[in-house]
Amino acid sequence: MGNLSTGQWLVCAGLVMDILGVSLLFRFGLPSKAPTGYLSWRGDSVEIVKGLARYRRWAHAGLALLLVGFLLQLV
Repeated sequence: MGNLSTGQWLVCAGLVMDILGVSLLFRFGLPSKAPTGYLSWRGDSVEIVKGLARYRRWAHAGLALLLVGFLLQLV
């Protein structure tokens, strides 16, 4: 493993970033599709609870990892 050139290290790092990015996108969805709220059952009523900014952050992080990983492989 110590005999890898710089280019091979960049490709390996890019692949790892791609895998992490796709995993995040699989879990949290695309940033445009990330939910902005969710339904909450309280007794006999249903409320839409706003928030879930965490989903948007992780969705954007997954997309960023995917793009950076692609760029590393391209270099």
